[in-house]
Amino acid sequence: MEEGALLRRLTLTLLVLFLTTGVTLSVPLSAASGVSSASESASQDLIAEGSTPPEDSATDSQYADNSSAAASENAHSSSAADSQYADNSVPEPPRNPAEVSRSDGPDSEGFVSQGSIVEGPALPKEDFPPYSQVVDNSSPERFSAPGWSFGSSNSNSYGTNFRVAKPSQRAKPARFKFEIPARDVYSVYAWWPAYGVNNTATRFGVSTASGVRWTKVDQREDGGFWVRLGAYEMESGNRYAVQVSPASEEGGYVMADALKIVRGRFESPVDRGDGSRGSSRAKGSASSGLASGDFTGLDVVRLAREHIGTPYKHSPPYTCQAQRSEDCSCHTELVFEKLGIGLPDDPVGQWGEGQRVAQSDLRPGDLVFFKESGPSNPITHVGIYSGHGNLIHASTYFGEVVESKMEYIKGYYGAKRQ
Repeated sequence: MEEGALLRRLTLTLLVLFLTTGVTLSVPLSAASGVSSASESASQDLIAEGSTPPEDSATDSQYADNSSAAASENAHSSSAADSQYADNSVPEPPRNPAEVSRSDGPDSEGFVSQGSIVEGPALPKEDFPPYSQVVDNSSPERFSAPGWSFGSSNSNSYGTNFRVAKPSQRAKPARFKFEIPARDVYSVYAWWPAYGVNNTATRFGVSTASGVRWTKVDQREDGGFWVRLGAYEMESGNRYAVQVSPASEEGGYVMADALKIVRGRFESPVDRGDGSRGSSRAKGSASSGLASGDFTGLDVVRLAREHIGTPYKHSPPYTCQAQRSEDCSCHTELVFEKLGIGLPDDPVGQWGEGQRVAQSDLRPGDLVFFKESGPSNPITHVGIYSGHGNLIHASTYFGEVVESKMEYIKGYYGAKRQ
């Protein structure tokens, strides 16, 4: 009797132990199964919807240039000594780390204005063989745009035609192949025809020494001439160095027309006989919106770029001499003098000329004024707007005439159209 009771008790204990162990094991297995299913579902949704190329790097996306995007930030830091700019690093926004700023960003406490009131460190001497290359959408074996449509030529496009695509997360980018001669800093310019139906946030990706860097442009504006995207440190090689992504967050057609790369941080795209066509007075183009004269905004920008690299010399005591010694108002005076418009060699006096325009309505060729010492102080700086937030100006900070980002000059005051 006792043996039977003992056997039943042992059997019951084993049964309880088995049931407890089974429940314990089933819980994590079920949870793991649920997580796996959820992950698989999320991945399928991402693939179905597509993904936008990342802001700072496209290493793992279809938009990456595999030859350069695999380089890590650590590798870039260790190899930066090979560049002539290694001792002159640039604290720019992450999309465009090699841009021309040598002060802290405009939102930082250490921000130094790059206009007329502060002298910056000496620019590195750019002593290298010249390099300039244009790749058009019709360049043989140097352009690829699967699925993109052809656009008919007009006076606002480069060459005989251009490519166009509707915004799509799935479509492949238009890519431009360049023969980069050596690792160095290069200025990158883009050309597109401006239409009112274009995309307002077209993404250009430049393959740099540290990966693909993206910048957005409004292709409804600034069309029909070379628009500066920025300056980038690029590796040597013959590869697809710039791409235009159709994966835009905004509506409107994405344009891929022509790209130009010039060796140097401040090099101008001015190149006579490069095959570009004249621009029209279509809305949003570089030639529209001027108050007087037979010239266009494109004419103003082209003339202003011919002075890039001229040493900064304040007048007085120095004399205002084209391509020899110029300060900010001397530069603008010389440019408009060639177009038949007389301006005084003084930024305050130039503010009294022309028609005032809102900052949101800036067009290439407009004069832009700054009060770098504060709103209650006089105007200290003036330059010529050249599209995509850029300004051509004689800068005390850089010590010469440059084309750089306008946001790095303090105290925006207003703009005038001649």
